[in-house]
Amino acid sequence: MGKKRRRTSNQRDDTWTKGPEKPADAARRLKCARRFEDYYRQQLGLDDEEWRRMMATFRKPLPATFRVTAPDGLARKIEHELREVCGRCDAAAARMRSEGPTAADLERFSRDAEPAASAAAYHAFATAPLNLTSLDWIPNRRAWRVDAERAALRKSPAHKELHTLLVAHERAGTITRQEAVSMVPPLFLACRPGDRVLDTCAAPGSKTSQLIEAVFPPGSGDLKDASGLVVANDEDLKRTHTLVHQLKRLGAPCWAAT
Repeated sequence: MGKKRRRTSNQRDDTWTKGPEKPADAARRLKCARRFEDYYRQQLGLDDEEWRRMMATFRKPLPATFRVTAPDGLARKIEHELREVCGRCDAAAARMRSEGPTAADLERFSRDAEPAASAAAYHAFATAPLNLTSLDWIPNRRAWRVDAERAALRKSPAHKELHTLLVAHERAGTITRQEAVSMVPPLFLACRPGDRVLDTCAAPGSKTSQLIEAVFPPGSGDLKDASGLVVANDEDLKRTHTLVHQLKRLGAPCWAAT
C-alpha cells in the first residue's frame, strides 16, 4: 500500500478563510466583470440607477433553501423538528444580539471580507432571525427556506444546531440542500411515476434527485412497480462522482449514471 497523504487545513474545501488571491487572477476577474457590465448595459438599456439596483441585487447572498426527500410521515416529523430547532436558534441569536459581539467574534467574521468587521455587520450576518418558511410553489410542504445565507448557517454559533441537523439529514438522504431557482426546471418538466427521463449535464445532482423523486416518490410501494427510470449523464468524471454520491443517498432504485 502507498503512503497516505496528509490533508492539511488549507486543503479543506469548506474552510472559511481562503488564501490571498494572485494578482493575475484578480486582474482577470476584474476584466471579466467589466466585460459583463459593458455587455448587459448595452443589452438592457438601463440607466445608472437601475443598473446600480440590479447589481446590488446580484451581489446579495441567497437565503438557504432545502427540500425534504423523506416519505410523508417522516417528512412531517422533520418539519416539526426543523421548527423546534429554528426556534432554539432564534433564541440563541437573540441572546447574542443582547450581549453584543466580542472582539474575537468581529475578527473571526471579518476574515471573509464580507461582512466587514463591525457590530452592525456581525448582527446582520450572525444573529438575524431564521424565519423558517415553506416554499408554497413546491407541493406538500416539501421545500423550505430560512432567511440566513448558507455561510451564516455554517459560521454563526447561534445557528450551529440547525446546521448540524441539516448535515445529518442530508447524509441520511432525507434532506437535499438546493437553491430555490434550481427547483424550478423539474417542476416544468412535470414528470410522473413511470416516466423515463434523460438528464444531461446532471452533476452535481440536486435537480436529478428531484426528478427521481417525481418518477419514484419517497415511500413508494413495492419495487416491482417501479417502472420509471432517470438516466443522469455528465461528461466530467469528477462531477459524476459527486452526482453518484448525491443520488445514492436517496435509496431509490430507478436511476443510472453515465
